Amino acid sequence: MPARLVWAPHTPTDRAAVLDEVVTAYGAGVLSLETAVAMLLEAGYPIKDASQEVARIRAKAEQEAAERMAEAVALQGEGEGEGEGEGEGDGAISEGALA
Repeated sequence: MPARLVWAPHTPTDRAAVLDEVVTAYGAGVLSLETAVAMLLEAGYPIKDASQEVARIRAKAEQEAAERMAEAVALQGEGEGEGEGEGEGDGAISEGALA
């Protein structure tokens, strides 16, 4: 019987390697979220519905972005009050002093 040479797949077969590949590729912007979730599903991660998983990931990302925006606005609002009272004690003449 003749021997037959078969090449193994070049993609990772263990879940940890797939996770690392997905995180790296998605983080670099070379995979879509849908493809990343599909790869995890194929690797055996317990994802029941890929489209629902994508929707949950996007909803969480939007919520986190909204929270960061609210924090930034709050910090900006706090910083605006710091400029009040400028000119006091620094030799500047106020309008009331001229009257």
